[in-house]
Amino acid sequence: LRRRRAEPLLFSAGMDSAKQEAGGAAAGGDAAVRAVGAHGGNVLREKLADTKDPKATVRTFLEDNSLRTPSCQQAHQLLDLIGFTRADQHLGILLKLKRRLLARLEGAPVDKQLALLEKVFPYISVQELRELPLTILSNLPRVPASYLVTLAQSASLVAELPLPVRRQVWSQPSAEDVFESFLCGAPPGTGGLFHHYYVHPKVQGLGGGLLLAPAGPKKSRAANKALQEIVAAVGDSTLLYTRTLNALAASFEALAPDPALSSLRLHLPLAVQEASGGGPKHLAETDPALKLALALALAGKDKHAP
Repeated sequence: LRRRRAEPLLFSAGMDSAKQEAGGAAAGGDAAVRAVGAHGGNVLREKLADTKDPKATVRTFLEDNSLRTPSCQQAHQLLDLIGFTRADQHLGILLKLKRRLLARLEGAPVDKQLALLEKVFPYISVQELRELPLTILSNLPRVPASYLVTLAQSASLVAELPLPVRRQVWSQPSAEDVFESFLCGAPPGTGGLFHHYYVHPKVQGLGGGLLLAPAGPKKSRAANKALQEIVAAVGDSTLLYTRTLNALAASFEALAPDPALSSLRLHLPLAVQEASGGGPKHLAETDPALKLALALALAGKDKHAP
């Protein structure tokens, strides 16, 4: 505690959005959400608006919502005297208890982790508590759909999820726009992986048309970070690969015809194939441009390309 001057326990993250993201009974259950974070501030504000004794209201609120640590009372009094606020002390206790709980999650049965997820998921927007639901989501072999639908409503939360969980979110019918924004940016053309691919020096340094086709060496594809991120995001999912092709087609139609997008369209199946040692089984059936990409790559390798 002496080494850590922490932020107050009333976190700045939005608990109101956390309650909304918890999806009510669908994800997070009917249990009451504790008054912490911005949600706690809103609860206290409502109580103060209706009271004639603000001091008593604040005191009661603190008694009802503070950490109950009777075994630490003497330590609290000592730390009070040397200048540590109760917020500092409580956060130190919170972090210690959180580490202990995270350690218990290792190897815990799936049913127990699901039961705990139901209790902690409403607090996923509270930064200091977010690690708990994220860890459980990472441990589950398959995340229940109710949580995935809720997570898809927040692009910032999706960005913090481990990649296997993000793929599950992106695969939801309601998350097609979220995945498209990840690829194309929001609004389209203002960022996203497609844009990062375009500004890569090896793409910018080439001319136009089929000079950007996959006649270059395999190392060039491996060195393009944006291309590799797209490959990692798609994984072996037929649905996500198809959505990526659709997003590419939509970008090409919406923006001025761009040879960089044509380059990406032909590089993508080769990069997927190279990353997975021959490509996922669906690739030959899913991508009608695969044979063309392979032919151009072979022609370039044999120096027969025009």
